Amino acid sequence: MITYIAIDPGKKGAMAFFNKLGEVYTVNLPENLTFDEMFKDTMDQYTIVIEDVPKFAGRMIPQSSVADLHFGFGYICGHFEARGFRVLRVKPQAWQKDLGLNTKGLTYPERKRKLKTEAVRRFPSLDVTLTNCDALLILDYARKNNL
Repeated sequence: MITYIAIDPGKKGAMAFFNKLGEVYTVNLPENLTFDEMFKDTMDQYTIVIEDVPKFAGRMIPQSSVADLHFGFGYICGHFEARGFRVLRVKPQAWQKDLGLNTKGLTYPERKRKLKTEAVRRFPSLDVTLTNCDALLILDYARKNNL
């Protein structure tokens, strides 16, 4: 069985886990980006599936926010790659299209509500929030495509 950690690397991002027991659970990304405590007892060899970040975010998003996003993304990728994990990057358009989620043209709040609604539908037994919905859907994409 393939085990996964799906990561939404945004400032208010989260990680969704699918472990060797078939359990799914989420944790919010730590603010200080220290993962060692989280994984000190983990023996599974996870495949990491992380949402790729845009190279250009547009005029409405400050460049300082884009810089922070890229820093966090690079830190997360480096953390897991240095520990021998397989890290796969996936564009948001790819996983959303594959799951049949057309979010083009929606405002940010509309897009997040749509993704949360879909995550609730796919994971009814979990506490789905606006913070963890992307990570859960990325996890579903990874499992569906046997990445």
